Order: sequence, then structure tokens, then C-alpha cells
Amino acid sequence: MLKSSLLILTASLAFLVGATAQPGPPAFVGAKGKGGPPAQVGPPAHAGPPAHAGPPAQPGPPAFVGTPGQNNGNNGNGNGNNGNGQNGTPSQPGPPAPAPPQTAQAVVNVIHGVPDVIVDVCVNKSLALPAFSYGSITTVKLDPGEYEVEIFEGPGSNCETGSLLGPVESELSAGQNVSFVAHLTEGGDTTLSIFNNDVSPARPGIARVVVHHTAAAPVVFATVGRFTPSDQDITTPPFGNLSEDTEQPIVAQIRPGNWEVTLYREIEEEGDPMPPPAFGPVPVQLMPHTLYLVYAVGALDNQFQLLILPVQLSLFW
Repeated sequence: MLKSSLLILTASLAFLVGATAQPGPPAFVGAKGKGGPPAQVGPPAHAGPPAHAGPPAQPGPPAFVGTPGQNNGNNGNGNGNNGNGQNGTPSQPGPPAPAPPQTAQAVVNVIHGVPDVIVDVCVNKSLALPAFSYGSITTVKLDPGEYEVEIFEGPGSNCETGSLLGPVESELSAGQNVSFVAHLTEGGDTTLSIFNNDVSPARPGIARVVVHHTAAAPVVFATVGRFTPSDQDITTPPFGNLSEDTEQPIVAQIRPGNWEVTLYREIEEEGDPMPPPAFGPVPVQLMPHTLYLVYAVGALDNQFQLLILPVQLSLFW
């Protein structure tokens, strides 16, 4: 009996287990869908080429003295430091600095007014004008400074001993115009005089005439006129030999043209008639803006003459 109950219990348990263990049919998922081809991943994006920096900017040329050229190395167009790397054209060096102006020299006129002698002119013990003859005029230029001038009988002097005139010391300045005149005094002695010449501009359209009495002659006066007398004629006051400290050159402002110069002995008393000419007339052609340095040299009885040195004047000072 017990055995039959055990068999019934065993069979019941087996039934229950069987009923639980039988799974249902698997859920139908349906046919497995076919997936499309896998998504194509494009090739990796290519980064553009890196920006090309131009070559390093070249420094412009160093600054220079003189007129600067155009520096294109770093200008607004970017030619010096842009991506193209083009460097500007180097500036061209400017012209050299001008030389400093030279100091103006002094102008020296040498006049020989002693008849019957040939001389050597020596400056600072050196021969400057050999065999200088009566009536000669020479113009030279000298640097500013102190000079010692001596006159020796020539030719062939040694500029050391036995001078006829001098030594005379003179200090010359830049731009100065001066005349050294070997001449006779009123009494006939030889002397050496130095005259400063006014080379300032003349009045517009006018000539300046400066007359120096450097002859063995008494006091005279001069007339400057046309070939026939007119109210434009000029008569100077009496003037004597410039070896006298009281005498001065005669200065006249005269219109250009052809004139005649005549010298007369001084009229001693008022009311005396006009004396005959002592010298002249001498024809003179005057140009505007010109200084005429006139030197009466020699002696009235020995080779008397007028030496005339024209000097061109500036229009403006």
C-alpha cells in the first residue's frame, strides 16, 4: 500500500515537472532582416596645406647720410614682410655731402708808377713779380693774412737786401680789394702807398670813377665832359698827391658813355681865367656797374699818364 502511494506521488511529481519543463515554441522573430551594406566612411578629410609663411622679412638697408632714397622694404604695400616674401629695392645712397665753402681771397692790384726803373716785387721775402716795368698793372689773389711787401731794383734781386721801397706790412682780409702803388710824391721822391678800394655795388646804371693823384705834380682839378661842352660836364674840386695825409681820392658817379678827362693846375685866386690843360684830354669809355680806378703817375715833365683799371661790380650786395 505504501509502495503504491509512493508510486502515485512519484508519478505526480514527474507530471508536474514535465509540465513545467516544456517551453513554448520560441517567439517568432521573423526572418532576419538583411542589413544594408555598412555605411561607407569617406576618406579622412584632408586638411588644406598649411599656410605658407613667406621667408623671413629681410631687414631694409641701413640708414645713410645724404638724400634718402625710397625705402620699399616695410611700406604699406607689404613688399618687405608680406606672404610673397618680396623684399623692397634697397635705397640708393645719396650724393656725398658738399665740401665746405672755401674762404674768399683778397684781390691785390699792383701798380708801377715810377718812371725809368724796372723792379722786382717781393712778398714775404719771395719773388712775386719779376722785372715789373713802369706803367704796368697786375692783379693777383692772396689768402687772408699778414704780408710784407718790398720793392727791389730788378731784374734778378734776391729779395733780401737793398730794397728801393719797403718793407710795408699789410694785413689782408677775405674779399678785400686793395691797391699797392709804387709812385712819386709831389716833390719827386719814390714811395709805396696802399689804397682800399670800395667794390660795393654802384647806383643802378651808373659807373663809379675814383681818381688817385700819385704823380710828381702840383694840386690839380679835373673836368669830365663830352666832346663838346654841356651842362652835364663834371668839374672836380682841387686834389693833391695822396702821399699827403690830408688828401683823399676823388670819387664821382657818372653815367655810362664816352667821356673826356682833362687835368688843370689849380686856380690860385678866384676870378682868374681858366688855365690851359696840364694834361689831356684823355678819352674814356665808361660802362654801367663798373668801378674805374684811375691813377695819375709819373711826372708832368716825365712820362706822365693816367693808368685806368676797370673792376666789374656786383648788381646787388
